[in-house]
Amino acid sequence: MSESGALSRYDRSGLEFDNRVELVTGIESGNHQTNAISQLPNGTLVWHSGSTCNVCVEDDERNGALLWVNGETGDHGILASGVRNSFDGVWVEGLGYVFTDNGRDWEGDHPYEEVNLLAESAAYGWPDDDPQHPVPEGTIGPIATWTPHTSLNGIDLRPINSQLPGLANNPQDGFTLYSSVYGSWNTFLPQGQEIVRIDITPAQNNSDGSAGGIGGQGWDSKVTRFAVDLGTPLPLRFNVNGDLYYATFGNDGTLYRITSE
Repeated sequence: MSESGALSRYDRSGLEFDNRVELVTGIESGNHQTNAISQLPNGTLVWHSGSTCNVCVEDDERNGALLWVNGETGDHGILASGVRNSFDGVWVEGLGYVFTDNGRDWEGDHPYEEVNLLAESAAYGWPDDDPQHPVPEGTIGPIATWTPHTSLNGIDLRPINSQLPGLANNPQDGFTLYSSVYGSWNTFLPQGQEIVRIDITPAQNNSDGSAGGIGGQGWDSKVTRFAVDLGTPLPLRFNVNGDLYYATFGNDGTLYRITSE
């Protein structure tokens, strides 16, 4: 369970949770906090840790990063840095670990919200990603982007048995993910409050033989609105039967289900 600055493990029996064990503690919360937990195929946990500020050099390198965590011992470290405020991620077989990351505020139309593909030990630009250098030298750019300051949050892979629209989920034809977009407080006109469909497809190599795609990692993307006027959607997951669930944050606090019927 991800808490504010801590990661804990519980034993579960039905709907009862007990025997709490603190695995990681002491990560500072500020502008943002520690968010979702995912798992890699080898069992390692990926914990999304937000920055304490809008733009700063963190005192603790565990802020503004993706952390790897051993779920038994609590051993942990930096999996990727320069990740300002990542809410969630998902492992996609044939593609890798894909995660959302939300950029700095108060700089107009910079930067776009990002969908990133994990490269272990890589840096993803923040806090050096100013408008003149959106992808600073030596860092990795996104594989998909969305409207600045709208907060891409929950993300999940559309399963192939889902009746909602999407691709075949293989390296030849591409993959379809869905993501919640919370909405903006940093724009004059309301934006976000929606769910978007993200199609990731193989990119053609550049003329020099290097990987193509907007992030230079061999993938192109197309992001489209799937559902709008949803309030403030935050967590998002597909059920095993292919239905899409999301919950809204705030006074509403409701769990919704989207089906093809």
